[in-house]
Amino acid sequence: MCVVAHPNTVQTITPAFHEEEDIWDKLHVYYSKQPAQKAMLLKTLILLKMKNKEYMRDHIQNFFDIVNKIQKMKLEIIDLLIILLLYSIPDEYESFRIAIET
Repeated sequence: MCVVAHPNTVQTITPAFHEEEDIWDKLHVYYSKQPAQKAMLLKTLILLKMKNKEYMRDHIQNFFDIVNKIQKMKLEIIDLLIILLLYSIPDEYESFRIAIET
């Protein structure tokens, strides 16, 4: 048995694969999902909104959990993070948002 580790996926490849090509085909299936995962994570981050009665701390933790997953995939979005975070909080924090923007 051989364990193949990828930053986002750990798969076990058993002796059922007798040819190198079979193993490569199996690995390629998981590797090819990366662009879809990147798109899904970016969409999640961009559309993230703080829920009613959610604590700010929990919202920010969730925000940065998504950011960490994106960064592990070698996708750089650092310049956009503060903008995305500011617009993910409710309108009741508008004075805070304006203060940060100026």
